[in-house]
Amino acid sequence: MAFTWSVRNLVLSRRHVLAKLRDTTNSKRKRWVQHHALRRNPNDDFQLKRTLQPDFSFLVLGDTGEGDASQWVLVKKVVHEGKSTAFMIIASDVIYPAGRSKAYREKFYLPYQDYDHDIYAIPGNHDWYDELTGFMLHFCDARSHFRNFPRLKWHMEPNDLRKIRQNEIFQPNMYFYIDHPKIRIVCLDTGINHRIDGDQLDWLRTVSTGTQSKLLITGSPFYVDGERSKRHMDPVLKIVNDPSNGYIMVIAGNRHNFQAYRITPSTEAESKPVWHIVNGGGGASRRSTHKIPKADDMKLGNASKAQLREDTDFYCYPSSADSKAAKRQERLWRRVLPDALGRSDRPPYYKSFMKLEVDGNQLRAYAYGVKDFTRQEDLRSEPIWRLEGAEAISLSGPT
Repeated sequence: MAFTWSVRNLVLSRRHVLAKLRDTTNSKRKRWVQHHALRRNPNDDFQLKRTLQPDFSFLVLGDTGEGDASQWVLVKKVVHEGKSTAFMIIASDVIYPAGRSKAYREKFYLPYQDYDHDIYAIPGNHDWYDELTGFMLHFCDARSHFRNFPRLKWHMEPNDLRKIRQNEIFQPNMYFYIDHPKIRIVCLDTGINHRIDGDQLDWLRTVSTGTQSKLLITGSPFYVDGERSKRHMDPVLKIVNDPSNGYIMVIAGNRHNFQAYRITPSTEAESKPVWHIVNGGGGASRRSTHKIPKADDMKLGNASKAQLREDTDFYCYPSSADSKAAKRQERLWRRVLPDALGRSDRPPYYKSFMKLEVDGNQLRAYAYGVKDFTRQEDLRSEPIWRLEGAEAISLSGPT
């Protein structure tokens, strides 16, 4: 049965509660990394090694795994836009509510069985609720780990599931990077409480060097709902803001809608804008946008307000007007509850995903939106947001 958002399900996902008191994610992540070091080269830098064409494209979805209409409404459009792509990356919360391996058939393998290329992922907080067991089994092929733990034998079902779909290459870890001569795609795991440990931070500093432009994919957005978010992620943001590292874009899940912010880290001459994208509309419950303040009223920390203009430097989907109209259509008792508690699996869904294209020395980015199943009849619908032409991002590398 598909997951419905409720207090009961959050309580059943007990690690959501326990992590607020004592978060053991870092120690468990370290044990996973050590286990993989035994299987692979101990000096492995977690590069996902695959051959990419000089010009290539890929998809990014976020917060996908509810397994109900809010996930399936997007599938045909994803498959259509993904035909010529090299791979897909899911950013955060592959499986709701608790990342269990037994839910992968319904919420991962079946929905994307017609996507003919590899699918990689970074875990979200919900994927960590089972101590990342399901995630590591299905994305990192960590079956050798479970042979030492008889009580986990019930997890050993991927052989049958991989008849539905299977990657050519499994990812080396829960955090990793993909290299291309023009761009490095860095994928970061932020655990349950949107934090990273010292080992992963050191790894991030190392892979952030190099001559390519960098794109960061993470489960924790730095800017969301018009505010500077997750202050404990400041060490990561410092790396992103350093022009010598060459970051051009951050794509994050966690919030279940689409938001785009063009942020200039400082007023210094060498500081270039970095696009911060909230890309969590891949299948989970819709989150409202009409309470996001106007660009001039946003609290963005050190970002210059003068450089943030409505519809040019900020965009959201659904729009504020559409979000307010959708909220009015809800039953009265749902209107007064937060989105996560008062959701209903009904249209308009306002789901979205991203497609990124590396073409020569530039990166083009598109976001596609789907309101309901009737829209699937027009698979050629235009993007809801785009960076192309003069707006395309130059892949000139670090300054």
